[in-house]
Amino acid sequence: MKLRYQDLSKTEQMVYQTVGFFMRGRLEERAALEWALTLQPRDTIKRLALLDLLDSPQGWNIREPWRTAWRLIEESWSNLGSEDRSASSLMHARRRIQAGERSGSLIAAIVDLVSPRLQVELLSQFLHSKTVRNPKHIKDLLRPSLTSGKIVDPGGLGIRGLDDGSFLVSLAKGLEASVTKGLEIARRLGWKEKSGLGPLGGLQCVYYVPRAERGEDQREPIELGRGIAPAVKLLHAVVARLAEIDLATAKGFVERYKAKDSPIYLRLWAALSRDAQLGVCSRNGNYSTLRRIGCKTRQLSHSGKF
Repeated sequence: MKLRYQDLSKTEQMVYQTVGFFMRGRLEERAALEWALTLQPRDTIKRLALLDLLDSPQGWNIREPWRTAWRLIEESWSNLGSEDRSASSLMHARRRIQAGERSGSLIAAIVDLVSPRLQVELLSQFLHSKTVRNPKHIKDLLRPSLTSGKIVDPGGLGIRGLDDGSFLVSLAKGLEASVTKGLEIARRLGWKEKSGLGPLGGLQCVYYVPRAERGEDQREPIELGRGIAPAVKLLHAVVARLAEIDLATAKGFVERYKAKDSPIYLRLWAALSRDAQLGVCSRNGNYSTLRRIGCKTRQLSHSGKF
């Protein structure tokens, strides 16, 4: 439930009023945006005052690109993930899985570990950024991008120990929705499929590479990556585990990925289809689809990266 002014204490109302007075008439100033981006999740009252100001008659009259900049900041506030607490959250989720819990709350917690979300940063944080006197585009004010929590080791999380098909299906659907949401955010920020996967945070490989399968000095591909990769890699692991329990249902996921017009889902299809039980792999003649996502024949070996 959203906080309301009348529900605030007297001290909180004073903070609310101070922010409103300070920001009135300044919503088209760069300094105001910069101040807003310093606010932390604990600054609930200050954020509330700002959002209420945006929804007031003054906020309705903000010009572009200022209006979009403020709404991007609002969206970034409403999509806080577990990046800063990923280690403790991962451990907690693993314990819940090991304890036999199979709740919707646990599914939400696992998805939250890897879910892509909007991140908004100041241009001043980047080298060679220039201050534009009369901004005409968002890029003249802010640097929006896609971020997420860290890459999760499916084995460490306990995916291999899950044998409840219904739970795995629900978890796969939750992760799939998370990936789709991330793609939608990226498209709103101007990303197009033909522009490559860099703006998504990169995705050299759609599945997690266990330590035992890496070279002595090799890391997991894009181990430090943020964006779409953590959710995609975990989704691959969940569908692969589902295939060991309920092959027919897993096939449904894989066939749907093949039909989607997305380089992410096509790469998932290609990687999962290496299992002959899950689909027709390219070695059986299905080269055209793989060419659409840039895979070459030499990438189809066991060590190939999708």
